[in-house]
Amino acid sequence: MGLAPKLEAQVITAVDCDLMNLVCNVCSQTGMINLYHPGGYLTFPTTENVMDWTFTDSQGNVLHQETLVDNNFVSFSFDLDLTDTMYVSVLLTNDSAVLNGGPVACLIEDYLVWEVTEIVPGFPQGAWTLGGSLGVDVSETSTGGCMYPLACNYDADATFDDGSCTFPPESCAWPDAWAAGCTYADADNYDASAAVDDGSCTWTPCNTCPGDINGDDAVTVSDVLAMLGVFGTTCTEPPFSLIGRWHPEGFETNTLYEFTETLRYTIYSGDGSFGSIDEAIPGPNPWHMEGDTVVIDLFFGNELRGLLEPSCGGQKATISPGGGLFPTVLHREGVDPADCE
Repeated sequence: MGLAPKLEAQVITAVDCDLMNLVCNVCSQTGMINLYHPGGYLTFPTTENVMDWTFTDSQGNVLHQETLVDNNFVSFSFDLDLTDTMYVSVLLTNDSAVLNGGPVACLIEDYLVWEVTEIVPGFPQGAWTLGGSLGVDVSETSTGGCMYPLACNYDADATFDDGSCTFPPESCAWPDAWAAGCTYADADNYDASAAVDDGSCTWTPCNTCPGDINGDDAVTVSDVLAMLGVFGTTCTEPPFSLIGRWHPEGFETNTLYEFTETLRYTIYSGDGSFGSIDEAIPGPNPWHMEGDTVVIDLFFGNELRGLLEPSCGGQKATISPGGGLFPTVLHREGVDPADCE
């Protein structure tokens, strides 16, 4: 009896791109970093995994570029101001692996910022912290396009964002969905439903006649009676809140934080214009208040914790972590920092 020929089957597999994100392996040194990409063991055959890495600063200057084969780690030294942001892009390709009916091409675009925390009281520690972005499928089986629903050229069929989005008012009129209006809570015509500020905010001018309670441009008996009518009343200012849109001092043209009740979204810009939180980077940071202390979760065991001190009529906020660490200073969107010195 003859023997049947032995059949060999080669199983080539890969996981979905959105299951991949970068991990800091060595990130506690100011001038050197080592990152780990999990795609190296999630995509087979591993010997054909190619990773194209690019690191830039906030101005687009290249800090490091490298193409690695069958290597899950990238490491390099650099000279970067600790107040700057480092952007990282890595494209994983494998022509022999199969994902969604075609060769693998997964792109991860993330950023790193230097965060100082005091996990042990009296011992501040700094580290480069990743934003936590996930990979996207950019293979030929995927369709690139604008994936932001409020953009002028939103493409509902796009499977990954190709950076082509355009926004009002330059490329199209403000759609109703943007709900343009006054977004400043202390304005007379504040609109809580507005997502975009349209410049219509108005404020009541300061009284130039002290003692003129009834606003008739004269201090008379009527004003005295009005004052006596509220004599003994305890007045309190409305509580200050971080909810709203803020620029970190020194980065007004490229970075904006939008605080909701529980999350801090980060929105970047290359031209000084900032959209809604639909344009924020993935992975907003949870935050909360503990008395007068604000606590912002920076992920991977890191947090920004410090005394919150409002000033400039609530238009400026300073977060002081103590322990000799530099404070974080925020200005509300639309406020000139020079007016709040």
